[in-house]
Parts: sequence; C-alpha cells; structure tokens
Amino acid sequence: MIPAPEVLTGAADRRSLRSTMMDVPLTTTWILEHALRNHAEREIVSRSDDAGLRRYTVREFGARVAQLAHALVELGVGPGDRVASFGWNTHRHLELYYAVPAIGAVLHTTNIRLFPEQVCAVLQHADDKFVFVDGSLTPAIARAVAVQPQFAARPFIVMGDAAADIPNSLNYEALLAGKPPTFDWSELDERTAAILCYTSATTGDPKGVLFSHRSSVLHAFAAGLTDALGVSQRDVVMPVVPMFHVNAWGIPYLAVMVGAKLVLPGAKLDPQSLIDLISAEGVTISAGVPTVWLAVRDELERRDLLLPTLKQVVIGGSAVPPSLFDGLRERGISPVHAWGMTEMSPIGTVSRAFIGSSKTLRRKLSARSCSSRVSSHRSSPGSCSTTRGMRCAPMGRRAVSFGCGGRRSRRATSATKATTPHSRTVTFTPATFARWTPTATCRSSIARRTS
Repeated sequence: MIPAPEVLTGAADRRSLRSTMMDVPLTTTWILEHALRNHAEREIVSRSDDAGLRRYTVREFGARVAQLAHALVELGVGPGDRVASFGWNTHRHLELYYAVPAIGAVLHTTNIRLFPEQVCAVLQHADDKFVFVDGSLTPAIARAVAVQPQFAARPFIVMGDAAADIPNSLNYEALLAGKPPTFDWSELDERTAAILCYTSATTGDPKGVLFSHRSSVLHAFAAGLTDALGVSQRDVVMPVVPMFHVNAWGIPYLAVMVGAKLVLPGAKLDPQSLIDLISAEGVTISAGVPTVWLAVRDELERRDLLLPTLKQVVIGGSAVPPSLFDGLRERGISPVHAWGMTEMSPIGTVSRAFIGSSKTLRRKLSARSCSSRVSSHRSSPGSCSTTRGMRCAPMGRRAVSFGCGGRRSRRATSATKATTPHSRTVTFTPATFARWTPTATCRSSIARRTS
C-alpha cells in the first residue's frame, strides 16, 4: 500500500507535497561510501619522499581513512575543530581530505609556498588544533614556528621520515597502527564546513574561505561533466596542481567519486619525473599551472617523446601561452584552459578548442572562456563589474572571509563600484550554469591580449 504523501505548510499557508525521492545529505563522507561500494578495487598510486611508489585500492584507502578518524577522535578532535595539513600530493594527504571532514572537523590545507611569517599567521588565524606535515617539509614548518616560538607547543604529526626535528611531534603511521578499519560515520549537515583554504596573498594578506560539504560535492559533480573536465571511471588522473592550492581544483573528490585511477606525484615535480610517471601509469588527464606544462613540453621536445595515453591537460592559474597551446596539440594532447577563484570551490570557467590552432582560433577560445558558470542575475548585491573583461564577487551576499566577524573582504566590497554601459555584472555560484555573450569591450580586451 502506498503511504499517503506528507502535506507541508509553506509560505502564506499554501499547501505543498513533499517528494517521495530519497534525501541524502551531500557530504564528502557520501563520496567515500559511494566509492567503497562501487569502485573498491580501483587503484590509488602515490609517490613518497624517497621516490618509491605506494599502491593500494580504494578499499584499503577507506580502511586507513577510518583508522585516521579513530586516531583524530582519540586525540580530542571534534566538530568544528581545525586540523592543518602541510604537505605534497600524497596518499596520506588524501586520507586527511576524507577523515577530517567526516568527523565534523575542518581540514585547513596550508600553502607550503607562503613565507614563514605568512604560514605562521594563517596557522594562528585558523587556530589549528593539530598540524600534519610531510617529513620533507619539516624544515619549512620549523622556520614558520621560529617566527612565533610559542607556536611550537602545538602538536605536529609528521607524515613520513622527518628531515628536521620538530618539538612535540607524533608519527602518522604510529597513530594509525592498531586502529579499527571501520568507523561509524555520523550524519552531518551538508552545510557544515569541510575545508578551509586561504587565498594566495596576491592582494594583501591571505584570506580564509570555508568550503562546505555541499559545495565540495556539487563542485565535483559539475567539474566532472563532459564539457567541464570530463573525467570518467576509464581515466587515470594525475593532479600536479597542489592539494594545498584550492583542493587541487577539486580533483581529490572528483576522481574518487567517479572511480578514476588516481596518481599522486608527491614532491618530485620536475618535468622528467612527471613524464616518467605519466608514461608508467598511463595517465590520461592531468592538471597544473602553465609553468609545469612549459617545462614538460620542452622536455618532450628535447627527448623527442610522445605521451600516447595523455589525452588532456587542464591548465589554470594564468593564461596559456600560444606556444604552449600549439606545442601540446602537436603532440596529440588537448589543452583545456580553466579559470576560477578560491571562493568558487574553485573552478569557474572551462575553455576548449576543437579545431585548428590559428591566432583567430585563440581569440575565439579566449572569448569562449567568457561562457561560464554564472547566475542569471544582471545585477545583485555582492557582485561587481568592470569594463576590462569580467570580474565577480563569488557567492553573492555570502562572500565573506573566515574570521572576519561577518564583514565582507575588500574584494567583495568592491561591489560598490558603479557599472557602465559596456560592462556586464555577474555573480558566480557553485553548479549554476548560464551563457552570456562578451561585450564589445571584453572582446577588444581579449584581442589585444592575444595579438
């Protein structure tokens, strides 16, 4: 017998019906559970500090995530506590990505390339309860601690063999040893904070941005679409973009969710090491900044090599030089140009080219990048505009920085600038899609940059 539908009371006493569809909170724990049910035998490959490779399955990965969760709870980490990571793209860092948010705490992925004073400042500002640091990065964290010696009293967990002594430190593997391989995950509110990222300090001091479980899952769904990054279970994905740089553009959640094989390159990011790893593991999709791919292209040319499995590289962080665009395509590699911001989870636009490589096409490619994830609002509080291309204040009214007491950051308050007849005001929100035609000013600006 079909149960009678539940009647809900809405605004102005209008009656509505609750759907009979399942209602599952969008949390990163859901991604983990989905992967364990459907992709348990998929492989994760991680390069360690000694250049060796660690291989294990998603099933084994899930067991270590559960062990780490038990260890965190025993250390006293609870809901809302911040836990910092200071590391390369490794399997241990990936385990932190899932274990810390799954117990309701917040993973603070700290940028290892900041100055010691900035590292110390963001660790203090976030009020991290523990700091997980890769063994090869212990000298860098020691320099940050030296800025504020009292910070040394905070507990550090060293992942791998330490290259420098850190007071009050514990060993990562010792923490996991003997812990149960399963965990009774509690149901979390999907709007609970999962990840804390600080901006890269290009416009003043780093500003903290809190990603929710919901935004992280929606971003993974959106980024995996065919006309976005287009990642599937048949792919082998290697994020060269660091996991401390806006969640490696969401790849740690996207790849595990769709069941792609995940290859983590660790600290060896020189072009020869990357080429060897791509070739050995059959990588089909990779992602990184232009300087990475410029070095890889030069090394491929020097050695007269092809990478037959590598079909796509996602490039972001700055504009793709035309020579890089052409050089990759000549070797059968499709360049995909992505743009985004920390506050956007982070991917905002994805641009592709389907034919040719002329200067005219490059202009069209750049213009096409203006077709992006934007809300349909022509004007809204919290958005801003400019006559030179496109600017946005993400998340509309919610664009605030972590720890600002509800005040907007300076970037968001620039919304007070007046719009002009040649500009278009847009507000970016996760997983909201629309298309707009670039203004004459935007097109002329693009033409100047590509000519």
